[in-house]
Amino acid sequence: MLNLAVILRESATARPGAPAILSDQGVITYGELDARSTRWPPP
Repeated sequence: MLNLAVILRESATARPGAPAILSDQGVITYGELDARSTRWPPP
């Protein structure tokens, strides 16, 4: 079953250094997004 969580995890595995989120405040890579999504509680 494909859902957003699966797609993000697969993208993080395949291309951890690729940009996932671009904003005026900076860039978050797929690897960083994956690490942040599995960390609890958030900083």
